[in-house]
Amino acid sequence: MTDTNTYQAQANELSQKLWAIANDLRGQMDASEFKNYILGVIFYRYLSERTEMYMIDLLKNDDGITYEEAFADEEYRPVVEEWSLSKLGYVIKPENLFRNLIRKITKFENDADKFSVEDFEKAINDLVGSTMGHESNKAFDGLFNDMRLQDSRLGETVADRTEMIGRVMVRVSDIDFDLQDSQFDVLGTAYMILIGLFASDAGKKGGEFFTPPEVSTLIAKIVSDRTGVKIYDPTCGSGSLLIKVNKEIGRENCTIYGQEKNSQTFALCRMNMYLHEIGDEAKIEWGDTIKEPKFTDKGELSKFDIVVANPPFSLDKWGEEIALNDKYNRFEFGVPPKSKGDLAFLLHMINSMKENGITAVVMPHGVLFREAGEGFIREKIIENNLIDTIIGLPPNLFYGTSIPACIIVLKNNRKNKDI
Repeated sequence: MTDTNTYQAQANELSQKLWAIANDLRGQMDASEFKNYILGVIFYRYLSERTEMYMIDLLKNDDGITYEEAFADEEYRPVVEEWSLSKLGYVIKPENLFRNLIRKITKFENDADKFSVEDFEKAINDLVGSTMGHESNKAFDGLFNDMRLQDSRLGETVADRTEMIGRVMVRVSDIDFDLQDSQFDVLGTAYMILIGLFASDAGKKGGEFFTPPEVSTLIAKIVSDRTGVKIYDPTCGSGSLLIKVNKEIGRENCTIYGQEKNSQTFALCRMNMYLHEIGDEAKIEWGDTIKEPKFTDKGELSKFDIVVANPPFSLDKWGEEIALNDKYNRFEFGVPPKSKGDLAFLLHMINSMKENGITAVVMPHGVLFREAGEGFIREKIIENNLIDTIIGLPPNLFYGTSIPACIIVLKNNRKNKDI
């Protein structure tokens, strides 16, 4: 397990580098748009380096032939393209590899070899185009749309935009991340750091906080005592919690389902599923889980063996008007306050558990003692013998907030009654 000090050190270093990149973009566009470019470049680098890593493994027994040499060979090229599509879901041509774009930015040999922002745009279009006609196109289509490389705010001329995006790419190339290190989710952590730096409406104001790896690991350990399961996260964010549980149980033993309201975070989750080689095996949907749950069966909520989540803390305007006449009957224990959506997500999760299901959810401590309607809901949850365990977590554990939190574990059909 990655300890808290190690995670914080990695996050702090990443934060400093992201801040430096953002300063390059400052004055060019609204702060909330910085992350679109930074995350897009980070993701492209991830995809590129994953391609290289897999190609080295694929070609290691072929007399030391390189990916560039294999791609240039008429016999080899169809093989590596098909292999890349089947294993990764996309193809990145050798000339479009991130390291080759960086070389053109920093070490070009002549003007014909000099980097242009149009090179990067073509590389992205080639990548997305390679997925056409394949299942992976659903995940990659439109994935880079928020990174508008022809936007005049990057620069009035092609040369200006080239200089700007080139600086961002070089700084991203300096970020130290290991593709083999699944404990530190660079993409998800970077997203939450950027939200924290620029106070985006998509994040801190919505109560979203990235789940630290040690919390994800603890939840995964708690729920992993079963096989052949369906795992569901109704507020899946960047997907790190689902990925952790999937890894703990074993990919061959589970199926992933997730829903995310924020469109950028939804795209981020799709990115992460591909980065962790899950891809389209994960069913990830976009939409508001309370107002419009996507996983239903004949007018009822779909049921899952394992339900996990780190919902937005104390979300305001979460959908009380829907709860008052909820067609899925999720709020029979009561309707949470309109300014505190924590128990709304908890009630949704309870109603998404199978008969022998388990739920593990991260909540702010306030849900344990706040009065009024929340107190009544807690009584109903206890009376129905759903609470299995409550684990207190220390403050300052979540990046971007000092709020103390807890993990609430619930089970259906508990044999022991504690009251």
